[in-house]
Amino acid sequence: MATYKGTTGTGFEFEIDENAIDMELMDSIADAGDNEIYIGRVIGRMLGKEQKKAFYNHLREKYGNVPIDKASECLTDFFNAVTAGKNC
Repeated sequence: MATYKGTTGTGFEFEIDENAIDMELMDSIADAGDNEIYIGRVIGRMLGKEQKKAFYNHLREKYGNVPIDKASECLTDFFNAVTAGKNC
């Protein structure tokens, strides 16, 4: 089982299982393009439950909130890791 590894611009190290890259992920990405409310679903499909929790804790601010804009920015890092892994 292959995994795609990377680090976000915020310093979060992650691994994405190749099996997470499927049509359900594509559907979630399409939904997120129409409405930011689905971004969490995309992150969850890519990272899995435990990594998503760790990622949110990594981004969590002083008052306990997880900023949508910071999470969204890191999606590019996740996609880049998958793209780089496919080119190897």
